[in-house]
Amino acid sequence: MARVCCFNLAQQTITFGPLANQVLIGTGPFTVTAALTTTATSGLPVTFVSLTPDVCRVSGLNEVLLMVGQCIIRVEQAGNNQFAPAPAVYRSFSVLVRVFLPLIVR
Repeated sequence: MARVCCFNLAQQTITFGPLANQVLIGTGPFTVTAALTTTATSGLPVTFVSLTPDVCRVSGLNEVLLMVGQCIIRVEQAGNNQFAPAPAVYRSFSVLVRVFLPLIVR
């Protein structure tokens, strides 16, 4: 029979700064710049997940913009045998379209 034991796991939090709006046209995958400073107090790696996969996708630290709209990112840290899972942090930004106005020369 397996023995079940309860441990007091240390708590952790995630620090994740704001994300700037992005322009869809002419924008390839970009690094989530706030990701470079996103940390869990445990020092464990965090994971980025898009909650709006029709608008944006996440692959590692890269964000791929797919269409105009609101992109919502969830950052999570699942914990381990020493740390409890961190409460998820959510950030959003707008994916905008660049408007080109015609140049009229007279």
